[in-house]
Amino acid sequence: MLKEGHMIGGHSLRHRDLTRLSCYEQEHDIHNNIKHIESLTGQKVKYFRPPYGQFNEDTLQVLKKLDVVPFLWEVAGLDWELKHNQNQIVHNVVNYADHGSIILLHELKQTVMILDDLIDELKREGYEFILPPE
Repeated sequence: MLKEGHMIGGHSLRHRDLTRLSCYEQEHDIHNNIKHIESLTGQKVKYFRPPYGQFNEDTLQVLKKLDVVPFLWEVAGLDWELKHNQNQIVHNVVNYADHGSIILLHELKQTVMILDDLIDELKREGYEFILPPE
């Protein structure tokens, strides 16, 4: 993935709702997640997506301390819910995407199965895929 130019960001160690954790617990989780990714990739982690999109002031304080930018999405394919309705994943993304949208998808079987069709449909609609700004 790195050789193809993809960035790898943090997402936590245990995928817990960070708003239910103390500031110390958040820092421990986020810091260890980032350090683990950096040790595997040899690259500094720049972005962090909080599990479930849930964060609070403590989360933002920790991310600032660690020099990591919070990263959220505007369009959710709901792929984790649509195991048996894969065309709805494409519909959810294509009908709600706008230029500059960040799309939330997961590495699930149903997502992999529709990914080529989704990318082709978005390209037909005139969308491009770009890296976030530095």
